[in-house]
Amino acid sequence: MNGTNTTVEKNRRILVIDDSKGIHDDFRKVLSPGDHSNFSLDAARAKVLSMPASTIERAVFELDFAFQGQEGLELVREATAGGRPYAMTFVDMRMPPGWDGLETIAHLWDEWPDLQIVLCTAYSDYSWEQIVQKLGRSDQLLVLKKPFDNIEVRQLAHALTEKWCLARQASLKMDDLARMVQARTSELELAHDNLTAMNETLSVAKQAAEEANHSKSRFLANVSHEIRTPMTAILGYAELLHDEESRNETAPGNADALQTILRNGEHLLNVIDNILDLSNIETGNLEVEAVPCSPVEILSNVIARMNPRAEQKGLDLTSDFTGPIPHTIRTDPARLRQILLNLVDNAIKFTDQGGVRLQTGLVDDDDGPKLQFDVVDSGIGMTEQQAGTLFCPFVQADSSATRRYGGAGLGLAICRKLAQALGGDVVVAESEPGGGSVFRLTVGTGSLEGVGRILPSAENEHAAQVIGAT
Repeated sequence: MNGTNTTVEKNRRILVIDDSKGIHDDFRKVLSPGDHSNFSLDAARAKVLSMPASTIERAVFELDFAFQGQEGLELVREATAGGRPYAMTFVDMRMPPGWDGLETIAHLWDEWPDLQIVLCTAYSDYSWEQIVQKLGRSDQLLVLKKPFDNIEVRQLAHALTEKWCLARQASLKMDDLARMVQARTSELELAHDNLTAMNETLSVAKQAAEEANHSKSRFLANVSHEIRTPMTAILGYAELLHDEESRNETAPGNADALQTILRNGEHLLNVIDNILDLSNIETGNLEVEAVPCSPVEILSNVIARMNPRAEQKGLDLTSDFTGPIPHTIRTDPARLRQILLNLVDNAIKFTDQGGVRLQTGLVDDDDGPKLQFDVVDSGIGMTEQQAGTLFCPFVQADSSATRRYGGAGLGLAICRKLAQALGGDVVVAESEPGGGSVFRLTVGTGSLEGVGRILPSAENEHAAQVIGAT
C-alpha cells in the first residue's frame, strides 16, 4: 500500500493580536517583506552574534493583525476554514477591555491546539509557573519581553513557523501510518476470517472422512464376519469329503478338485482374517496381550507349518540363532506367530530357488532389550522405491507380482501394526532386485531379570542348552 503525500508547503502566515496599532506597525516593519531597511543592520548583528544572516534575510512572512482576542479568534477561524491556517500568533498580555493574553490563548488552543504562540508582555503579571498552571500546557508557548529585539522577533517567527510545518508533516505521516496500519489490520482480519472459515471447513471434512473411515471399517468387519462363517463350514465339509475321497481310490479327480477347494478356501479365509485385523487396527480395537511364552516353541511351530510349502517349491527352510536368547519373553504369542508366519510365507511365495532362513537373536536398543527375527530369502528382491510402498494397505511392490504370486497387499501392513503393538517394528533391512530380501522383525521382550538364556542346538531346535539367568 502506498502512503499519501506528506510534504507540507512552507507556512509563513502569522497573526499579531495586540490592542496597539504601534505594535502592529513594529511587527510589520520587522517581518513584512515590503520593508528591507533593517536587513543590513540585522545581518550585521547576526554576524556579531555568530548567527546565519541568510536565515534572517530569506524569511518572508505574511502578516494579519487583530486588536482584541475575540477578533483574533474569528480571524483564526476564517483562515482555517479557508484552508490557509496561521502557523503562529503573537499575543499581547494586556488588551483591555476584552480578553487578556492568557484568555485569548486558552480560546485559541481550545480550537487549534497545534497553534504556536508567543506571549508578549512588558510586565510581570504572572510568573511562568502561574502561566503554565492557567493554560495547562507549555509545549507550544514562548514569552517575549517588551521592548523586543528585531532579530529575536524574526528568530522566533522563523523557528516557530518551521516547528509548525514539521509538526504538521509529522501529523500527516502519523495519519498516513495509521491508515496503513488500519488497512493492514483489515487485511489480516480478513485473512484470519478466511483461515478460520477454511479451518472450519477442513474440520468438517476431517470429521466426515473419519466417520466414513469408521463406517468403512465397520462395513468390512461385518462383511468379513458374514463371509467367514459360511466359509468355515465350506472348508469343514470339503475336508470331510477330501478324507473320504482319499480313501476311495476309484475317484482321484474328485480328490484333486477337493484339494483345490481347500487350498483356495484357506487363502480366502486368510484374506478375510487380514481384513478383520485391519478393521480392528483402524477402529482402535486391536488387542494384544503380554504373557510369558517360549520363543523357541513359537519358532519351531512356524518352521513346522511352513516347511511343507517350502518343500513343495523345492526350497530349503532353515532356522538359526546369532547367540543365546531368553528362555521366555513377555509378549502375545499368537500375534508373534501370526507375524512370523506371514513373513516366512511371503519369503517362500516370492522365492523360486535357493531357500529361506529365519535367523533369531537378542539385541539392545534405547527402549530396552528386543528379540530380532531376520527372514532372509533368495527371491526376486525389490528396488528401494518398491520397498517404500510395501507397508501400505492394499499395495504391493509390483503389479506384475500381484498377477504372478497373488495376494491382497494386506499382510505386511498388518504385520507392521502388530509388531508396533508388541513394542517393535517390521522393516526391509536389505533388498536387491534379483538378489533376495531381508525382512527384520523386532518385538519387545519385557523385563528379562531372572530369565535364563538358552542356545538351541543346530541339529534340533527343541533341544536347548541353558546358559544362565541375568
